[in-house]
Amino acid sequence: MFLMKMTYQKKADYKRTALHARELEIKLPSGKLLKIVAPYPEDFEEAIKKIQK
Repeated sequence: MFLMKMTYQKKADYKRTALHARELEIKLPSGKLLKIVAPYPEDFEEAIKKIQK
């Protein structure tokens, strides 16, 4: 999970809450694990690049 601190939000000029579950694992009733991976939204990627400068 990615949660951007307020100081970083200002530096990145980010206007919304920055909360994203990159990976999620769920144990199914059958016992198998279901893993879901989601890339960061494009605006997240841009904000991360600004913060890392």
